[in-house]
Amino acid sequence: YAPPFENVRIRKYDSRFARRAARIVTTPVNYPDGGRGGHAFVNWWKEFAETHPDFFEEVNGKRNPRMGASMCVANPAFHAEIVRRWKEARAKKPGTVFSINACENDTRGRCSCPMCTAWNDPEADADDASERYAHFYKALYELAAKDDPSVRVYGYAYSNYVNPPRLLKLPENVCIGFVPSPLFPYDEESRAKVLGKIHGWQKAGCTLNYRPNVLDGYAMPEDISTDFYTEFQEMLKAHMKAIDIDGP
Repeated sequence: YAPPFENVRIRKYDSRFARRAARIVTTPVNYPDGGRGGHAFVNWWKEFAETHPDFFEEVNGKRNPRMGASMCVANPAFHAEIVRRWKEARAKKPGTVFSINACENDTRGRCSCPMCTAWNDPEADADDASERYAHFYKALYELAAKDDPSVRVYGYAYSNYVNPPRLLKLPENVCIGFVPSPLFPYDEESRAKVLGKIHGWQKAGCTLNYRPNVLDGYAMPEDISTDFYTEFQEMLKAHMKAIDIDGP
């Protein structure tokens, strides 16, 4: 029996639940920082607020190196540091396959510096950073691929960068965790938009992973089984490779 997914993570449950109830075997992805994925740069402000404020968002002409800030994802120096850490981890453990976690912090992409805004889709809404983040993931892959073309770069389609890129095609080794976060009520119109975004990301050429956020209300006594099922089936058709479920 060959399980259809490379990796399945059901958060807040013991891994034995995943094995027995979901009938899967989880193959963890290895990252240089030792984490299991999720938002990649949560603690970077502690290390780089003083030495590299340019790694962080520029808002109203001023860099904002603080906890919870978004990153300056078009900055080549930022890319170089991410890949340097990946190279360092490979050198320390040459028998381990390491991937690159490029998932933005749990916030909107807010950087307004000229480098980042130049990567935006000129036909999209001013706040839409989707094309920018697609450029970011591709740039990281191309830089790391000089050392290892098989490297994988993991990113999110989330918040104000959830839309598929209109102009850019992505390599298959860019793995996008699609995070649909429709607001309550999740009606037919909202669902249709989510399914359209799944198709768009598939056309972009990347590998898709399913990272559902259909529990946006969390405390709401809402039955999301139909929404989850519908998204899941569309992600299957899009050949998703992994699942990461939060707060089931």
